[in-house]
Amino acid sequence: MRPIFRRYLLETHVALALTEQHDDAPPRQIHLREGFTAGAIFTSEERLTHALGADAPHIMINGRAALTRLVGGNAVINPGYAPMLTLEPPDIAAYLATQGTSSAGPTQ
Repeated sequence: MRPIFRRYLLETHVALALTEQHDDAPPRQIHLREGFTAGAIFTSEERLTHALGADAPHIMINGRAALTRLVGGNAVINPGYAPMLTLEPPDIAAYLATQGTSSAGPTQ
């Protein structure tokens, strides 16, 4: 199931939490535990709104584009929900090595 989830995440639209309400703002970092923060990705806009509030800045882009914006850092998918998935830099690189193409631009 992991390869199926990986491809699905990369190809479907997700909500990437941002620090400000403009498409090229840096991703919002969530503190998960001592010494570990991660860029927050939600599998739906509804989940993001429920977790972070109706006014939380975000962008809807595909998963590959969201992970591309988080290269070099950590990612957390659906923080505050079960199941929640954390990805460290090598994990993000492995996801992005999966076949497929997209840009990291705001129109994805």
